[in-house]
Amino acid sequence: MTGNHTDIYHDTYGSPLGTLLLASDGKHLTGLRFGTDTQEHDSLEVFRQTRQWLDAYFAGQQPDFTPPLLLSGSLFAQSVYRRLLTVPYGETATYGQLARLLADERQQRRVSAQAVGGALKRNPIAIIVPCHRIVGADGALTGYAYGLEHKAALIRLERSHVRRQVRKDGLSDLDDIIHLASGAERLAYQWMAETAIATN
Repeated sequence: MTGNHTDIYHDTYGSPLGTLLLASDGKHLTGLRFGTDTQEHDSLEVFRQTRQWLDAYFAGQQPDFTPPLLLSGSLFAQSVYRRLLTVPYGETATYGQLARLLADERQQRRVSAQAVGGALKRNPIAIIVPCHRIVGADGALTGYAYGLEHKAALIRLERSHVRRQVRKDGLSDLDDIIHLASGAERLAYQWMAETAIATN
């Protein structure tokens, strides 16, 4: 859901990557971002659902539902956020790929990747609206409002879940995943593998 709103309710969530600030208009989740605990803890059903979603996500699971969302921003930004919701868990897309999809959707000759990047920087609902899954044309992890460390950690968390799943389906290790991936996605998996090796 999209539209204008006023954030009048707030809560916090202690994630493994730091405090997350939740905002709501009373019925929908309108904001989710990293920040400092404000000591505001309103009790809302949408916050309960968001906490349940985040609990599953940070436990390395793919949540099977989405809390009710209210996305704000320009019409263009809202179209970007809706497209983000279609990028599958554990996968990545490039800014250029997202721009081309938006151009087709809006029946425009071209949408610039830079315009997409500008909208992503203003994404009001981090993680659930997964701007962290958007990578550079060469697979580089660039342009995340909360820092590349957080972006890498979120993708790595999802990749770990995917790796467990493909092992159940008969693939032996990350090399098999990289072999099946293509283009920017393969480069992103390789980058994550090298990062994981370097930090372990």
